Amino acid sequence: MTSQPHAANSHRLPAAALIICYGFVLTACLTIRPLWLDEVLQLIGTTSPSLESMLRWVPVNVGGVPLGYLTQRPIVLAGGPTAFWARLPSALFSVASCWLIILLCRELKLPRTATLLAAAAFMILPAQIRSATEARPYSEALCFSLLAALCITKWASQPRVSTMLLCLLAVVAGLYTQPYTALAVCGLVFWTAASGILRGDGWRTAIPSICLCISFLLFLPWYVVSLPQWDSSIQRSGYPKFHWTLNLGLDAFKGISGGSFVCSVAFLILVVIGVRTTTAAIGGLLLSSALFVVVGALAADAWRDYFFASRQLLFAVPALSILAGLGLETALRRRPLLGAALVAAFVIAALKNDVTMQLNAKEDWPAAANALAQVSRQGYCVQIAETQKGGVMLYSVFVPSLASSTCNTLTDQSKVALVSNLATGAETLNIFKEELRSLGFGTRKTVSVGGTTIEMEDR
Repeated sequence: MTSQPHAANSHRLPAAALIICYGFVLTACLTIRPLWLDEVLQLIGTTSPSLESMLRWVPVNVGGVPLGYLTQRPIVLAGGPTAFWARLPSALFSVASCWLIILLCRELKLPRTATLLAAAAFMILPAQIRSATEARPYSEALCFSLLAALCITKWASQPRVSTMLLCLLAVVAGLYTQPYTALAVCGLVFWTAASGILRGDGWRTAIPSICLCISFLLFLPWYVVSLPQWDSSIQRSGYPKFHWTLNLGLDAFKGISGGSFVCSVAFLILVVIGVRTTTAAIGGLLLSSALFVVVGALAADAWRDYFFASRQLLFAVPALSILAGLGLETALRRRPLLGAALVAAFVIAALKNDVTMQLNAKEDWPAAANALAQVSRQGYCVQIAETQKGGVMLYSVFVPSLASSTCNTLTDQSKVALVSNLATGAETLNIFKEELRSLGFGTRKTVSVGGTTIEMEDR
């Protein structure tokens, strides 16, 4: 009688130890890389004076939805707009996602070794690591996507009302955190429904489809209100339009892992091995989820004429990681040399990308804000060479006094600090420079800090 609890604990301990180690490593990585532009744009919203002003800011970001901001807001307001506190929610949701991956593997009745390898592959994938160490909503959305996947697989074996209610909440939460989460869930629901119809078990498999439809209806109000602002942001952003090119295919291929070409090749070889060695039911379910994400993301970008970003494929990572775990287990067991070579190629490429991503940072907005504050104290008003979102708020989120240091009009000023950054277009910057020259200004000094350039202009 005592052997069963002991066996259960022997299965849980390695998984728990793996997740705890991952949590410590993740926490240590939160402050290595300075905040970058998209993180700062989110911080502008989460540090807004009121919830109302925050909700007005959210749709300014294309596809912006409020839940990720609402999650981050109390933590940032309590701890301050620093890299650690801004990124802490993402790290916590990433740790929770690792646990959900393990629970999902157990629900699919996968071998213990394959389960641990799937979790390990998920942990080190550059796409997942990046979302886990960024002050953005993607890690949180991924967690909700995994929770919905777990509920759908549980429903297949244990059809309970509570399971579908939890699934409904998870899908709605995912939509209100990052709308692309629905793509992975659609893939799972599609395969579940198709399999159920073939088995003559339509009533049970119809419930997840109904749940998904209700989720879309609950998201519809935000979509209808925000869509005009999303379209307007796309037009003003200056981002490249969507084009079907060979470079797009290469970006999508590398986006599968979020790393290099070698990383994606090794990862997908393991996925193929996993598909070939697992059952048709498991392989079909997981592949359907991943393919819906890849095809759906590209189709949505083409439809809205919005540029492709590799982070859009993040929600295919859980399904592919599980298949890769199965492939790893099979390769190591059947062909140890081939398995060791694949493991080495994947792990080395993934970790190399993880380290490079953390260390190669071109932006440091807090440092730039402090440098701008010093210039402002010398009597210069602040003129941001920017016609789009952000403006001086990109700096005042770290040094609030900068919000009151902006130039009202250039004609009445004698000292102007012209500020540009890595996101500033050359044409926009030249327009501001030409205006200053026409007013008799000349550059006295130029300072560059953390990707921001400050030109001190005197009349």
